[in-house]
Amino acid sequence: MTDTRPAPLPSPSPTVPAEASDLLPAERGQGRPRLEWLDICRGLTIILVVLHHVTGAGLDHAPTAGKLYYAVLSVNRVTQLVVPTFLFLSALVFALSPLARFSWRRYLSSRARQLLWPYVLWTALYLGFKILTGVGPEAGQRLATFWNPGLLQGKGYFHLYYLLLALQVALLLPFIRLLIRGRGQDAREQGRRPLHLGWVALGGAALQLGIYFVNLRVWHLNSVGSLALWYVLPLVMGVALGAWPERFTALWARRRGWLLAACALALALYLPSGFAEVLHRPLNVLAYTAGNWAYTVLAALVLSGLSVELLRYSTPLGEKLRRLLGRLGQLSLQIYLLHPLLLWGLDRLAYPKPAALQVLLVVLYTVLGVGLPLAFARLIEGRRLSVWLFGR
Repeated sequence: MTDTRPAPLPSPSPTVPAEASDLLPAERGQGRPRLEWLDICRGLTIILVVLHHVTGAGLDHAPTAGKLYYAVLSVNRVTQLVVPTFLFLSALVFALSPLARFSWRRYLSSRARQLLWPYVLWTALYLGFKILTGVGPEAGQRLATFWNPGLLQGKGYFHLYYLLLALQVALLLPFIRLLIRGRGQDAREQGRRPLHLGWVALGGAALQLGIYFVNLRVWHLNSVGSLALWYVLPLVMGVALGAWPERFTALWARRRGWLLAACALALALYLPSGFAEVLHRPLNVLAYTAGNWAYTVLAALVLSGLSVELLRYSTPLGEKLRRLLGRLGQLSLQIYLLHPLLLWGLDRLAYPKPAALQVLLVVLYTVLGVGLPLAFARLIEGRRLSVWLFGR
């Protein structure tokens, strides 16, 4: 059977409302409300991205089949929610912007500056990094490798596939939003009801399964994790929720218990397949893929809901936490692009054998993997160097 499972976020493996710092940036100056919980959610998610990569590398050092190995593996599988979460938030924010003010020229120009340019630049930089570290292509193959599989397949480095995915999604979102034309704010003014979320979820799931079978019978792609159509469900859900301001927060207020329970159940059903995929055990590919979709979409909703909950804490500690997560969210692209360089160096240090020390090392490397890129991003924020490196 053709392997149609999504390529897992590469082990040792991205928006939201901040107009100038989004992994998939939204329109500027559109009169869109700035929702603090979205920045917070993106901040939480970028921490989970780094944790996912740290635990992926940690699997190479933990004793196979031991308790520590399965603990690290569990965290690694749980954090697979990160890409669907970023895409869900991107779709939600994009749907919030008024249809009447949409400009293809302005939209494509901003994507070229904030996505295409960083993608091309960092593909070149990471190719140079691989050459310097002795794992790059031979001299005569470097230009060809930069083009393909570098740019065309998103394989300039293990994490750059996301920017290729984000570019595809940036082109898809305007067309997905056409499905809600006449709804959203305009429909609310006319007294019309939005599409029922249950039907949206069923329709999105049916479309997602259809894409699975098209790949199985027609495309035969073994690695589909960088294909935007593989994430139709979180994109459709994000658009449906973003078309009506405050619709998500209202959903979370009414259904948080059901969403938490459904997410926990989906995770429990998915983990055995997730373990089997990493351990190269016999695997039902359809069950694995469907389980991954169900868990990650529900987890995106839950993580977004927990970000809303953080706004309720008005204590000094809560304020500091919200500010920190908000800054992480606003600088998430910078952290995303920089952290693999740091983790590459940390991974070459000796790993202690005691399990407790390895757990502490995972925490430490995650903190460093987030904190040091954050410090650099803040140091050059607002300077021309930041625009050249990150498009913002």
